[in-house]
Amino acid sequence: MKFRPLRFNSYFLILVAALLAACESTDPSGSTKVASDVATLRIHMETHPDPLGKSRQISIGRNPTQIFFVTPAALSEQNLTAARLWEGNEEQFAIHLQFDRDGVRTLEMLSMSYRGKRLAIGSQFPEPRWIGTVRMDRRIADGTLLFRPDATREEAVKIVRLLNNTAAKLQKLKDYCAHRPAPPSACCSSSHSLPPPSRSNCPLRTAPSSRRVARTNTLPPRRARHGLPAPSAACALMGTNSTRA
Repeated sequence: MKFRPLRFNSYFLILVAALLAACESTDPSGSTKVASDVATLRIHMETHPDPLGKSRQISIGRNPTQIFFVTPAALSEQNLTAARLWEGNEEQFAIHLQFDRDGVRTLEMLSMSYRGKRLAIGSQFPEPRWIGTVRMDRRIADGTLLFRPDATREEAVKIVRLLNNTAAKLQKLKDYCAHRPAPPSACCSSSHSLPPPSRSNCPLRTAPSSRRVARTNTLPPRRARHGLPAPSAACALMGTNSTRA
């Protein structure tokens, strides 16, 4: 069943814009077309109605229809590492999702703290839809989800293919960001999402040391009050005395 568009975060909007710009191609007739090969993934947990509006009611499936309230998304395509289509007997199929280390910890925490609750799975490929649910009736320690999607087999194949494309492109983007030289504003900011470089490569971190060196070459106030020469002047006098001797 279709529902209002899933909420995109700014990170994925930037990624989609970059990917769509990179996927522009020109056919023999000379017209330009855009090939979209990415999809989103949102994992929401079942909850009670929130009077403050932090939860929303959703409807999943057709026979039967599941109606319940969910929290904001706990996992997304940024946590996905792989998606697979599992084939069964009598044309039955299921989608298997594998998540990264953060996803493993999140699923384990949710399944242990909220056992019996359902997880609502939504995707946009490109139309936004709720595609299935998973009931957390056991501890999920391997970071995987297996569910029968509310979709045809062709749609399930498309979802798996687009999710794998998205996971691969996101991984390439993360690898590039982790190894590229970071600007000064990024390497000295603790809130930046990219890992900071070494302290020796950060001009904003080396600046205080240069100021400390500059202060040691000036005359300290205590030496000035007692009539003592500055360290540089004292070294010069010592050198002069040794030369005269």
